[in-house]
Amino acid sequence: MKRILLALLTTLPALAFAQQSSDIEAGVIPQNPNGIVPTQVEPFKPAHPVTSKGFMRKSGNLPYKFDTLGFTYYDLQTNASVGNRVLVHADGKVSVAWTYSPDGTAEFPLRGSAYNHHNNTAWGAPPTSRIETNLRLGWPSIGVLPGNKEYVISHFATSGGLHVMTNDAIGGSNWTTGPRVLTIAGGKPIWNRADNNGNTIHVLTNYSDSAASTDPPNIRVDGMLLPTTYSRSTDGGQTWSTALSMLPGYDTSRYLRGGGDQYAIDANGNNVAIVIADNLGGDVALWKSTDNGQTFTKIIVDTFAFAPYKTDKVIGSNVPTNDGSVDVVMDNNGYAHVFWGYSEVSKNHPSADSSFFTPASNRIMYWGEQNNVKRIIGGMMDMDGDTQLTVAYGTPRSLGANNTLPRLQDSLGTVDLISVARYGNTSLATMPSAMVDAQGRIFCVYSAPLEGDLYASNEARETSNYRDLFITFSTDGGITWADPQNITQGHGYEDVFGCVGKTIVNNVLHVIWQRDEIPGTNLQNNSSDGSHPTVNNVILHASIPVQAIINNQIGLGPGVSVEEIDQPNVYITNGFYPNPTSNGGEVEIFLTETSPVTLTVTNLLGQTVATQDLGKQAPGNTTVKVATDSLAAGVYMYNISTGKYAVSGKMVVTK
Repeated sequence: MKRILLALLTTLPALAFAQQSSDIEAGVIPQNPNGIVPTQVEPFKPAHPVTSKGFMRKSGNLPYKFDTLGFTYYDLQTNASVGNRVLVHADGKVSVAWTYSPDGTAEFPLRGSAYNHHNNTAWGAPPTSRIETNLRLGWPSIGVLPGNKEYVISHFATSGGLHVMTNDAIGGSNWTTGPRVLTIAGGKPIWNRADNNGNTIHVLTNYSDSAASTDPPNIRVDGMLLPTTYSRSTDGGQTWSTALSMLPGYDTSRYLRGGGDQYAIDANGNNVAIVIADNLGGDVALWKSTDNGQTFTKIIVDTFAFAPYKTDKVIGSNVPTNDGSVDVVMDNNGYAHVFWGYSEVSKNHPSADSSFFTPASNRIMYWGEQNNVKRIIGGMMDMDGDTQLTVAYGTPRSLGANNTLPRLQDSLGTVDLISVARYGNTSLATMPSAMVDAQGRIFCVYSAPLEGDLYASNEARETSNYRDLFITFSTDGGITWADPQNITQGHGYEDVFGCVGKTIVNNVLHVIWQRDEIPGTNLQNNSSDGSHPTVNNVILHASIPVQAIINNQIGLGPGVSVEEIDQPNVYITNGFYPNPTSNGGEVEIFLTETSPVTLTVTNLLGQTVATQDLGKQAPGNTTVKVATDSLAAGVYMYNISTGKYAVSGKMVVTK
């Protein structure tokens, strides 16, 4: 078993992390005060472990570029699960949404939902205002309705309920804010997750804690405190025939309370999948509908042996559970694929202060319905090949009492941390975001700290790691998984909250995420000394060539050596556009090295109808112009070759 080494080993068997003050109105869930940071934990073991040392901490020659979509001073996009925030349309256009604030004013009064759109030519300018009309909303979910109207659903955290915003067309900038829906006396349902099948919108929410003295007592439904509920509209969100209902089997026999952002939803036609995770002491369970949400069947995907977990129940040490971050996708054959972050809990004495969890857990888990397989598919990576995983002390930790940074003792003396960077109650490897394409290939993006990438210090014992986004995939229905690859490789930046688009068009996978200058978030990790001030975070996007992922072209970063795989030097980043065309078009490719490029166009009989020598092209993105004025109307194939490798696609010419 490979060890995971924490930079600081204390003489205490467990470390209690005091709960920081919470901003319930903003949707921030308090961090659990009791965390154990062990000296050893079984890590993720890739099939091809790193073999070299001396990781070069800088971005490499990635086969795609980063697009800046916008900014936000409000830096908490979720407490656990990421949700649906990337919408890929059938023609390749892309729309995205995120929680946004234009400034760092206290309480973020201008917080709302930001939106941007790629029209197959370019992204819009970074937004400078929210799409809502004079409402402080957050936690958006995005989708498209019949008639090509897009919707964004966001919550109103002050008193609960959701607003459905719609625009006039795909990519449209004129947004209409609908009335507040899914409200209830005595409760505050927020933290929505939504997806739709035509006009039928499926929504999950969770009741928020009552924060103010004037609030009513925390709501119970059928005996459960603050549960997760399901709602359904069949008219595009105007009315809700099912409102804040409890799913079958979601009851006090296995659950004591719900939890914000600990759930996910996916709709593929009439097949609807819902996953709820009972964070730090509960099951991961799937609810599946084959009739567009009219009825659901429950399947326990990962069983917690002691559910429902009460704080006075002695359960022993290191009992497997989940960290609350989950995702679920339905494939075209009607099978569900479930993902979650792994954690462990311990309780060896009935006293109230003896319950602990393990925020240094390091696994991304997967379960597939078709083959009933459970797999460990990802985790924080050993970047220097020394068979030991070094985690900076602040990475899995939270603030202490009165929002102070922890001070500890080790063999070298007193350690004053300059940073803590735990996200809620999640683990080292966390926040899976997944999709399955038309070929049945499954892709999962997740967040993990990057070994050796330290904030503001060369001493891991006093600071935190930066995070990157990693991707892994399966081409056999989830039975086997490829080694993770680092898709951000952002030395000196915190890349987190990765969200993947659910559709592949033009052979690219769309991912958005938030980039920060400081590990963790201002809302969860800013100490009384101002260790994480409010800064302007960047929302980034990448169109990642699918073949670059499949061929392991991305890898872990420069200076990291794994088993060598022959890798192409040309990729399509944007397919032929416009398609169909009556007046030519263009294809955007990415070259990993200087290469001679040749364009060939053939008809469906394989006959060459056009060819062009484009000469030597430099590494990076290149736009290939394709003239069609000499071609008759019909379907053609274009082939772009570098001699040893080639990429191709289909184009339709009209006259």
